[in-house]
Amino acid sequence: MLKPLRLGILGLVLAAGLPVALTSAPALAETHQGSLQIHKVKFHIDESGQVWMQVQFANKGTKPIRVVGISPTRVGPWSAVGQTVEPEGMVKGELKVLKDPPPVVWLNCGEGLMRFELPKRQ
Repeated sequence: MLKPLRLGILGLVLAAGLPVALTSAPALAETHQGSLQIHKVKFHIDESGQVWMQVQFANKGTKPIRVVGISPTRVGPWSAVGQTVEPEGMVKGELKVLKDPPPVVWLNCGEGLMRFELPKRQ
């Protein structure tokens, strides 16, 4: 059984964290973050039969952005991109599709770690 002091600390942590979680959720539900936005998503199959998802990002900002990698989850696996995208330029990242396409992709770039929701497939 938790002691009253521990319950009070837990309540403070939850009270402080809940507003942050609620206010950051709408920002994560977009197809653009910072200067980058998703331009196009397409799929292709390589010679060995592996399905790849290609995500193309557009830089809508005024400064070049270094894109390091792309991943279907925050913790990886990361696919290297290693390109700098100029303003009004495009950069592509590719991910292996194991079973189903991921609903989001994570991008590690000069503007930080970003989460992009992918458009729904029709």
